[in-house]
Amino acid sequence: LSAIEELAGMHTLCSDKTGTLTLNKLKLDDPIIIDESITKDRIIFIAALAAKRLDEGQDAIDTCIMNKALERISKVEMEEYKQVDFIPFDPAIKRTEASIVHPKEGKFKVTKGAAPQILELCADGKRMEQKVMRIVDDLAGRGYRALGVAMSKEDGKLYFSGVLSLFDPPRHDTKRTIERAQDMGVQVKMITGDHTAIAIETARRLGMGTSIHSVDAMKSG
Repeated sequence: LSAIEELAGMHTLCSDKTGTLTLNKLKLDDPIIIDESITKDRIIFIAALAAKRLDEGQDAIDTCIMNKALERISKVEMEEYKQVDFIPFDPAIKRTEASIVHPKEGKFKVTKGAAPQILELCADGKRMEQKVMRIVDDLAGRGYRALGVAMSKEDGKLYFSGVLSLFDPPRHDTKRTIERAQDMGVQVKMITGDHTAIAIETARRLGMGTSIHSVDAMKSG
């Protein structure tokens, strides 16, 4: 009864975005090539090499990328690329990294994650920065999450390969649920750690307006 009483007196509902307002089922669109010597399939494959292997437990992003890669390559072929070292995702570094050994391709490194952090690691990062960040901002403005992908070459240095675009669609009943809450006088607020442009686009699709505030703005306000 106390829960019902509290619910009746509620005027603001704060909801997490990923997995609550959205499906938490990422879809991978065609990657955007930066290194013209690499194909789109190769970029997805490189990103898959920088993911946790299937038998070690994967997050939603790694699962999405790995499943896409396995549409083009078999598990047996994937296992030929031995992961001898792996740095899992950490919010502090915003990326994953793997050292790979292959009978023909030798030893090399692959990494994927937030584009600014990947650019910082790349030998061609400064040269590619403006182009890459324009792509990231454009994707974010359309509701896509962008991941930078890089791979080391013969000199041992990392070079930026391309950008992956991932989309997490809203749940089919989210918009209607929000509308019903608003009709009853309840304000619905979305909380997310995603790019501001992604938050704006998601809120727009769900009829929540487009006024998004950062934590710093809220603190200063």
